[in-house]
Amino acid sequence: MFVAHTAPSAGPGGLFQLSEFLTFPLFALLVGAGAELAARRHGPGVHLVGAVVRAVALLGLGWLLAQSAALVVIVLAPLGLLTLLCWGISRAPSWLVGLVAVLAAAIAPWTIDSSREVWSDAVTSGDTTRMWWLELLISTSYPQAVLVLMAAVGILLTRLLLPRERPKPSAWLPAAVTVAAVCATGAMIVGRLLGQIDFLAYQTTWTEQLFVVVLASAVYAGCVTFASLPVARVALPLAWVGAMTLTLYSLHVAWLAWWVDLFPGRSDDTWLNVVGMSVVAVVVASAWRAARLPHVWRRGPVEGVVGLVAEFAIRVTGVATPDTPEPVSSRQTSRSDAEARR
Repeated sequence: MFVAHTAPSAGPGGLFQLSEFLTFPLFALLVGAGAELAARRHGPGVHLVGAVVRAVALLGLGWLLAQSAALVVIVLAPLGLLTLLCWGISRAPSWLVGLVAVLAAAIAPWTIDSSREVWSDAVTSGDTTRMWWLELLISTSYPQAVLVLMAAVGILLTRLLLPRERPKPSAWLPAAVTVAAVCATGAMIVGRLLGQIDFLAYQTTWTEQLFVVVLASAVYAGCVTFASLPVARVALPLAWVGAMTLTLYSLHVAWLAWWVDLFPGRSDDTWLNVVGMSVVAVVVASAWRAARLPHVWRRGPVEGVVGLVAEFAIRVTGVATPDTPEPVSSRQTSRSDAEARR
């Protein structure tokens, strides 16, 4: 994300351009993966209340950050709506999740093409309310159909790579998926370089959607593979950064908004921002973990507030009572999920 937002060049061989294809699709994939893990740990009621609280938090924080002067398009509000949708998708059988993914991919280009005139009218008339809804549902930057596609892929990949019935995650299957996804990604890049296929970031074409699916899948499966290795402990600070994503996202938007005031007219695309924000993210997340705060505060400050509100909402609504007794296998699954996340 830091590279996509502030890198001043495409890097060697255009390597950093991949960040433009990867960032928001990977966010959406992880929303789906998180929804799948939550659906395993909680009954429908608890899962729904938690999803509603998190969706409202993302919508509200997204609206607030959008009022800043930062020169980025805020992704939080579309992810908030996606969080709600994923409550239902993650509780569906795999064949239905796959069907959702196919349908989302099929309609995504149509949603962009059919909304161009509506977008133009809203911008011309200055109708900010209609623009907000369009940005939420049919954003040209973060189309909700593409987000749903990626979330469904995240759910299916999580079921494949971290199945409920296996007490310990397999190492060979994630590795095989990683190799296959990397080969598919490489083949599409070569095809683009040779002029056989064409796709650009944020164009919402079928070819681009296929590319972001294989690219994000390669990263996700690669991380699952790496996490199964003993050497993975060296990357714990990066895992802490990932756990504090909402806090760090807000901080980076606040910094880029301050940059506009500090350096009027100067672009925020600098290696100073790329490296500086990356280092600060690791330092802040590591320092927060070193404080050994209890319970929901362990992940981060904004995450802690959202977690407390979710717990309060669950108590108030009374959905914490299990719909059915939890079987032993579910408790074992919860432990295996926790091991996988670690």
